[in-house]
Amino acid sequence: NIAYLVLLVLLFASSVFSVSRAQSFFAPDPTGERFFSFAAFLILAFLIANGFSREDVERMVIVLFTSAILFSMLIFLQITPLVELPSYLLKNPAGNLNGAALLLGGFLLMALSFFVFRPKEVKYSRFFLVLVKASLALVAVNLLLINFKTGWIGLGATAALLVALTLSRFSMHTASSIALFIILAVSVLAAILPLGPEQLIPGLKSEIQVAPSFLSTLAIDFNVLKTLPVFGSGPGTFVYDYNMHRPLVINQTIFWNLRFDHGFSFLTTALGTLGTLGLTSLLFFIAASSILLWRLTRNFSADDPLLFGFTAFIVFGTVLWFIYPSAFAMNFLIFLSLGSVIALSPSAEKAGSFWEKGVERIFKIETQAQAFVSSLAVTALFIFVILAGYLVIQKYVAEAYFANGIFVVNQYGNTDTAIARLGRALAFDPRNDRYLTNQSRLYLRRTQEAISRITAGNTGAQTDFQVNLNSALDSAKRAALINPREPDNWIALGTI
Repeated sequence: NIAYLVLLVLLFASSVFSVSRAQSFFAPDPTGERFFSFAAFLILAFLIANGFSREDVERMVIVLFTSAILFSMLIFLQITPLVELPSYLLKNPAGNLNGAALLLGGFLLMALSFFVFRPKEVKYSRFFLVLVKASLALVAVNLLLINFKTGWIGLGATAALLVALTLSRFSMHTASSIALFIILAVSVLAAILPLGPEQLIPGLKSEIQVAPSFLSTLAIDFNVLKTLPVFGSGPGTFVYDYNMHRPLVINQTIFWNLRFDHGFSFLTTALGTLGTLGLTSLLFFIAASSILLWRLTRNFSADDPLLFGFTAFIVFGTVLWFIYPSAFAMNFLIFLSLGSVIALSPSAEKAGSFWEKGVERIFKIETQAQAFVSSLAVTALFIFVILAGYLVIQKYVAEAYFANGIFVVNQYGNTDTAIARLGRALAFDPRNDRYLTNQSRLYLRRTQEAISRITAGNTGAQTDFQVNLNSALDSAKRAALINPREPDNWIALGTI
């Protein structure tokens, strides 16, 4: 809990001192690293740890494996040439195929734990075991088809760590070590073999993902730390760090206009975005979680597939933090797993000295001053929760209007409706530069349409031309003024 609190406080401080507070607090977060995302993850883990029983965790695992099956089927149909999916099914909750491979790798370890450990005192239904087998088969097929080498390296490293755990803690269960050794061998082979499935299966789709190298990310981080050593540039602001400090030679390559929201890995990115204190708090949190997992698995009296499966997912996710950029879905499941492991932990008497013995502490209100202070604190907390809830709802409604406006113009070319939707989004969130930039582009599109009518002989369109041009300029200028570090805002203004 101390590690939780320290991490949350330092993330908040880094966001407050960020080069772009809106980016660190409220911007869309595919990498799952902004303050409110981490706050939600930490609260989720804390609530599961303190509020879930074993039955609750078991029900949640059913939902997770059902999700793994549906997710695997979706990815399989997207990458294979079997059917042509409609556009609304060409979405990937993990962001890209590489991210999908990492999520599937975590599910593979969870499903495998139910074949490694079969405790006699716990009986699982036939439906549940079929669900686990189906998810294991589908996940394995997709992993082989995607063949993401970094994912195999992460699986291999996790398998090696878990082999050491099973040999020390579960020495009687040779099946577990054999299964993990198989994963380790397959991971190593898949990582070093030059041929991939796309070269063997005609029509198999693949993706190429580009990211800054390890040394390039560190060079950018050190440049940021020269001016912002304590809290960094702020969560989720690597895109600004990269644009400011990238090597000039990049401008002579085909990558000159690519945006990079992250560096080589989550932890190397955090060095620049969170600063020395933020990165130290992350490492402290990883160390505290590692000690917790070791002592829980060491002191658990029975071989528990649930405990082993969630532990494997946490280890896998933590390994990926060192070698790959973070993702919202992966971070969500890491903290969900951490809360579940604590919820499955034994009582204080069985856990040993690591857990503080349960002591009931009661704060008695005996004076009028104490009553006043406590009432004031509760009232302030209540007001804060109401205001925070209002703010979240306001941001969500604005994002819904924005998404609908972009869909309308992309799907039907209806700029009038799209501009109206973005106007509603800006009414709820008037300082969102992303909404203003897209609004300026819509006005520019109408300006170009007016020019076409003018050249066709319609002189009445000159008024529309001037009105839309002024509106496009106004929106683009406001966006650049609100967030001057965002290159897209200046590109939009320069284009107009």
